[in-house]
Amino acid sequence: MKNTERIANLALAVYVGCHRSVKPTPPSETMSNEHAMRFPFVGSAMLLSLFLLFKFLSKDLVNAVLTCYFFVLGIIALSATIVPAIKRFLPKHWNEDLIIWHLPYFRSFEIEFTRSQIIAAIPGTFFCAWYASQKHWLANNILGLAFCIQGIEMLSLGSFKTGAILLAGLFVYDIFWVFFTPVMVSVAKSFDAPIKLLFPTGNSARPFSMLGLGDIVIPGIFVALALRFDVSRGKESQYFKSAFLGYAVGVVLTIVVMNWFQAAQPALLYIVPAVIGFLAAHCIWNGEVKPLLEFDESKTAATSQDGSSGDKSSTKEQLIWVTKEMIDVSAIGIDSLLVCLLRQIVGGDFSDGDLWLCFELNERIQEMLLLWARNGFPVGALAVHPQQTLSALCTIMSLPINSFKDFAAAALATWAAACI
Repeated sequence: MKNTERIANLALAVYVGCHRSVKPTPPSETMSNEHAMRFPFVGSAMLLSLFLLFKFLSKDLVNAVLTCYFFVLGIIALSATIVPAIKRFLPKHWNEDLIIWHLPYFRSFEIEFTRSQIIAAIPGTFFCAWYASQKHWLANNILGLAFCIQGIEMLSLGSFKTGAILLAGLFVYDIFWVFFTPVMVSVAKSFDAPIKLLFPTGNSARPFSMLGLGDIVIPGIFVALALRFDVSRGKESQYFKSAFLGYAVGVVLTIVVMNWFQAAQPALLYIVPAVIGFLAAHCIWNGEVKPLLEFDESKTAATSQDGSSGDKSSTKEQLIWVTKEMIDVSAIGIDSLLVCLLRQIVGGDFSDGDLWLCFELNERIQEMLLLWARNGFPVGALAVHPQQTLSALCTIMSLPINSFKDFAAAALATWAAACI
């Protein structure tokens, strides 16, 4: 495989993963500085454990277990990768309606999926079966690229400070385990699973050159963070372009040095300085170092959630105000409207906002019943079964006001029974 084709494959995976990481809402879970500091040590422990595993156990046995594991993981990764491409051709409810499956004998363990994901998993299953039976390098690379896209899409560094800490730690980690010990190279050669990309060399003594997925995903999530930073500011992807260009330059340097010396190279030795260097030079040139360092997705997510909660609360308050005004003027059909609102709440959850809305609607219904008691009881949706209605009202009023869950459960059940 030509070097230009290798670079194109890697660049495509990073580019697709970065753009798929841009979501309507910021990620709710991000990596902290402490996690970034510990990551190289955790990675070292895992790497050393695999090295000892291959040393003291049968390599065929270990790889057989790993093949089963990556068979399942590959189906999930491939289906998640192709779902966005096929969902537009499927019915809308296939993409939205969740199917919940409980594991037999372990009812607390549940898996959620949609019909679209099942459809996407069918070709993924056949493809993984081909990989497990043939172990072809092309199948290995396609699975590896799917893992890369999913990793870049789902993982979030949170801030550029955290990203710099992580990349700096893994920069040292990669150099140490490749140049100063045989551990990294030994595990990479023994590990027969799609955790690396294979590139045919045409040399029988050294048939494949390799690039670990970590050398793609770790810098890739940093590049994706630059893209989301651009999107958050509503500007063109200027810093994404510089970070992506730095990544491409780093990969080119890695391949050139690897071919020159015909020996394993720590890819992060070249990729990390290139990515951080290009991005740093660009933001220094624009004089925007401070906003870049202050960017934090976890704070953005919290602000977004607060704003969303505020909007929902405002809408509910307006709804209660409108119903109160309609009751005050004895609007025709207000009883039917309240019944419909209560029916809608039955399908909701026990969040604080929904419980408050349920309580306030109950208050409005009491006001309406008192008004009807003074001015005459009309024949309406609530008057069809006045005895059940009043019984339901008494049941609700007998509960302590601060017992929100008991109140909601009794209110929703009794009013639904009385009004339907």
